[in-house]
Amino acid sequence: APSSIELKESKNGPKGSLDQEIEDQLPEALKPFIFKALKDLKDIPGLRKPSGGCLMHWLYGCCGCCCMSSALIRDGEIGLSWRLEEPILLDQGWHLWCDCFHKYQSKQPLTSHHIQHGPIHLIRVAKGMLGYAEDTKSGSPMLLVAGTHYIRKAEFKWGKFLDLNLPQNDIGALKIIRVDRGMVAYFFKEGELMVLQPGL
Repeated sequence: APSSIELKESKNGPKGSLDQEIEDQLPEALKPFIFKALKDLKDIPGLRKPSGGCLMHWLYGCCGCCCMSSALIRDGEIGLSWRLEEPILLDQGWHLWCDCFHKYQSKQPLTSHHIQHGPIHLIRVAKGMLGYAEDTKSGSPMLLVAGTHYIRKAEFKWGKFLDLNLPQNDIGALKIIRVDRGMVAYFFKEGELMVLQPGL
C-alpha cells in the first residue's frame, strides 16, 4: 500500500467537482460491497402500523386487563418496543397494547444518523457521504450509499461515515482517494510511480 499520496493540479481538463453518482465513481473492486438505501421509509420490514378502529372498542376489548399501554409516535419519529426478545419498530400514529409481554421503550427522530434497536440498525447516510460497516462473519466491508438503510444482522458492526468531499478516507487497510477535475494524484507503489485521474 502507498505510504503517502500527493494531489497536484492538472494542466488538462477543467476544474470542478465530480458530477457522477458516487457508486459509479467507486472502483470496481468495491462495488460488490455496496448496499442500496430504502426507496421509502414505509418499506422498512416489519414496521408496525398504528392501532386501527375505535378507541372505545379497544378499551372495551381490554377491559379487565392489567397490561394496557399506549404510545404516540409523532410525524418524523419512529418508535422502539419489545415483545419478549423480539424488537419492534413503530410507525407514526397511536399504538395501543393489551399485552403483558409487550414493553414500549422509546421513540427516536428519523433524522438520527444511526438508530440501533437490538440487532436492527437504521442508518441515514447524507448526500456526499458513504457509510462504512463490517460483516464480522465474513470480514467483508459494507458500503452504504446515500439514503436510509435498514439492516438486521447480528454480525453487523457499524464503523463510521466517510465524507467523500475529503481528498482521502481510510477504511481499514484501504484508502478511498477523491481526485477532482483539473487535479491528479500520484503515489509510489513498490518504487513505481502511479497516477490517479479524476474520480474516486
